[in-house]
Amino acid sequence: MISVTKLLTRAGYLNGQRYPESARRRGETVHRLTAELDRGAMQVATIVSRYRPYVLSYLTCVARLHPDWQAIEHYYESAALGLCGVPDRAGYIDGRFTIADLKTGGLEAWHRYQLELYVLLAKPSWVTWADCDGLTIHVNEDSYAIVRHRLDEAEAHALCGRAEDLKRALENTSGGKEG
Repeated sequence: MISVTKLLTRAGYLNGQRYPESARRRGETVHRLTAELDRGAMQVATIVSRYRPYVLSYLTCVARLHPDWQAIEHYYESAALGLCGVPDRAGYIDGRFTIADLKTGGLEAWHRYQLELYVLLAKPSWVTWADCDGLTIHVNEDSYAIVRHRLDEAEAHALCGRAEDLKRALENTSGGKEG
């Protein structure tokens, strides 16, 4: 089983990017706080964090989108695909199945591939690809941006084929241990 992030890294889409510790900490904190809010486990008034403005930007975005999140930071895996991952949000917006990923940094080309793989993992069987959306929600201290990504089912399956190739290569070089 390979994670979406490892697949994208090993396939060369992330190009070994390293984010500064401060950016990693910011992203983790904003993800944790927004997930707790979306689950109803926390109230906005109780947030005491230097990243509160990011959370408020997210809430402004959510108020615009009116999502019906069915899964929040939920782990999915597919033995058939040999793939696993944790999309930030999965649910419905305007009646369309949507995978949304929260970002506290800039737009990257690989975001689309990440969303395509998450759709493969999380899409209910009765939903067609034509009825799926992939969004990245970019938040910062004073605003948000919604980026709708064109999703391509064939491309997603090709990426999974790449995962199979990478797993075989890994097995040949490390005795099958995922690392």
